[in-house]
Amino acid sequence: MTGATQGGRAAEAARLATEAADCTRCPLHERATQVLFGEGRLDARLFLIGEQPGDQEDKQGHPFVGPAGHVLDRALAEAGVDRDHVYLTNAVKHFKWQARGKRRIHQRPNGSEIRACRHWLEAELALVRPRLVVLLGAVAGESVFGSRYRVGEHRGEPRDAAAGDWEGQVLGTIHPSSILRGPDEKARSDAYAGLVADLRAASAAVGSLPRSGWCAGGWVCTCNAWVVRGTMAGNRSPGCARWSRGVWSVQKATCRLGRAALVQASRRCGVADRPATAGRFRHLAFFYATPGGYATEIAEFLRAGLAAGEAGFVAVPPDGMALVKDALGADAAHVEFADMTELGRNPGRIIVRVSDFTSKHHGRPVRYVGEPVWASRGPAELREACLHESLINLAFADTSAQILCPYDTSALSADVVADATRTHPLLLSDGRLRTSPEYAVPFRIPANCSLPLPPPPPDAMPYTYRTDLSEVRTLVYKHARDAGLAAARANDLVLAVSEVAANTLRHTQSTGTLTIWYDDDEIVCEVHDEGVIADPLVGRRRPSPDADGGHGLWLVHQVCDLVELRSGDKGTTIRMHMTIEGGDEDALTSPGALSYDCRANPPRGRLVW
Repeated sequence: MTGATQGGRAAEAARLATEAADCTRCPLHERATQVLFGEGRLDARLFLIGEQPGDQEDKQGHPFVGPAGHVLDRALAEAGVDRDHVYLTNAVKHFKWQARGKRRIHQRPNGSEIRACRHWLEAELALVRPRLVVLLGAVAGESVFGSRYRVGEHRGEPRDAAAGDWEGQVLGTIHPSSILRGPDEKARSDAYAGLVADLRAASAAVGSLPRSGWCAGGWVCTCNAWVVRGTMAGNRSPGCARWSRGVWSVQKATCRLGRAALVQASRRCGVADRPATAGRFRHLAFFYATPGGYATEIAEFLRAGLAAGEAGFVAVPPDGMALVKDALGADAAHVEFADMTELGRNPGRIIVRVSDFTSKHHGRPVRYVGEPVWASRGPAELREACLHESLINLAFADTSAQILCPYDTSALSADVVADATRTHPLLLSDGRLRTSPEYAVPFRIPANCSLPLPPPPPDAMPYTYRTDLSEVRTLVYKHARDAGLAAARANDLVLAVSEVAANTLRHTQSTGTLTIWYDDDEIVCEVHDEGVIADPLVGRRRPSPDADGGHGLWLVHQVCDLVELRSGDKGTTIRMHMTIEGGDEDALTSPGALSYDCRANPPRGRLVW
C-alpha cells in the first residue's frame, strides 16, 4: 500500500472487510454473529488494538460500543484524542463466549486464535500505516509480540515494533474493561487515571492529529479524511454523512469501513493536513541538567508551536530567559516573555497571568513554558509551587494549551523532582517523552501539597477577633513596621489581612485567630477560622467585576509575596508572607495616613471570597 491514494486505501479496506467476513481460520466463526473488522480513519496516526468484540460489538457490528467502549470514549476525550481521528480494531475478529443462562459471557481467546487473526491485523496495519499503535491489554500485546508480552513491561512508553510489512512504535496500556472489574472505587479511579495518562502519552508521541474543517472544496470527512460533496436530504447542504448523521440523496454512505461505498472527491482539503491541538491539553515536566539542553529543548518546543500558528509565552528566571532568547534567535520576537522570579514570586499569581494570555489569543492554541521551581526557593515556596503545578491540570483542562515546565535535576533535590512526577501527566528527559507513573488522578492534589501547614514558631504572637477589625489592622501595621517592612508594603499586608479576617465575620459564627511572626527576611500573618473553602482555584482566577465572590482572596494573592491556604474539616488557615526589603522613609508612616483606611470597617458586600 506504499504510495496508495486515499481512494485506493478505501477500496483495499472494503476488499479486506469483505474477505474477512468469510474467514474460517479458527473455530470462533462458528458461534459469532459476524466478523468485526476495524473502523476509523484510513490515514490515522494513532491505531488502537483491543482484545476481541464483546457481546454488544458482536450484535451491533462496530468496535468498542459496549460498556468498555464507553470507558474508552471518556478516556480518549479526557486525553484530548478525538475518536474520529484514530483507527480502532481488535486483535481477534470474532466474539468468543460461553453461555450462562440467557447471557453470553466473554472468554479470553487462546494463543492459536490470536495467531489465526494476526493475518487480518497485519493487513490493517499495512493499510493504515499508523505512526503509533496503542495495545489495549494483554491479548492486543500478544498479537504483536507473542506470548512473552507483559503489559507492565511496555506500559506508557513508546517503543519500536514491527508486524508484517508495518514498522513503527507501540505503547502498551490496560484494556478499558479491566477498569470495570476493579474491586473498589479507588482501584477503578486509579486504573482509569492510568489509562488516560497513557492515552495522553500516545497522543503526545504522534504529535498533532488532523482535524476536520471547512474549505472551499467542502467538508472533510473525519472517517476517511477526504472531501465529499453531495446534497443532504432535507437541508440541501454539502457535508459528510458521518459528520451530519444524515443520508445522501445522491448516494447512501455511512462511512463505515466495509459496509458502505466511501465517497471520493477530486482533491484533498488542506485543513486536514494542518497540525491541530484544538481541545488538547498537555502538561509536561521537562528534566534537564545542562544550560545547553535547557535552551535547545525549549526552543524546539516553541518553534513547533510557532510553525503551527500557536501563540508562545515563556515565564522563566532571567538567566533561563537569556538562554532561550539566544536559542530562538529571530523567532524570539514572536514569543512573549516574563520574569518568573517576579511573576511567580507568589505561585498563586501564575494561573491568572497564563489565563490572561490564553484569553488574549482566544481561539488560538498556545504553548507556555513556565519554570516556577528553582534551587533557591524556600520550603514554603516549594510547597506552593508544587500545589500550583497540580492546579494547572484543573485550571486549563479544557484549554488548547501545551505547557512545558523545566526542572533542573542538577540543582533541585530528589524530593522536588519526585513532586514533579506527581503533578505532571507527561515527563520529558533526554529527548524522550513518557507517561508519569506517579501522576495523581486528574484534579486530585498530591498529599504533600494538602497536608496541614507547619506550626508557627514558638515566639509567634496570637490574637483573637470577633466583632471589630480595627485592632487587627493596627496590630498588623505595627508589627510590619517593627519588622522593617516599608510603609507601602505594610499597607498591602494590612489590606490582605483585613480582607481575609473580614470574611470570618461574614461567613462564620466563631472567633478568628490572627498569628504574626517575623525574622530578618519576612513577616508572616496567619488567619484561621472555622469556615471551609471548597474551590481549590479560588483567588487564582480573575473574578468578574459583578461576581458575588472571589475578589478578596484574589486581591490577597496579588499583594502578598506568598500565600498558603489549607481548608478542611477543621476550618481554613491562610498564611500571608511579605518579604522584608528595607524601610522607606519617604513612604506613609502611620495607619491614619494610609490610602486604604485600615481603621474603618470594610464595606459590606465588597471583596467577598
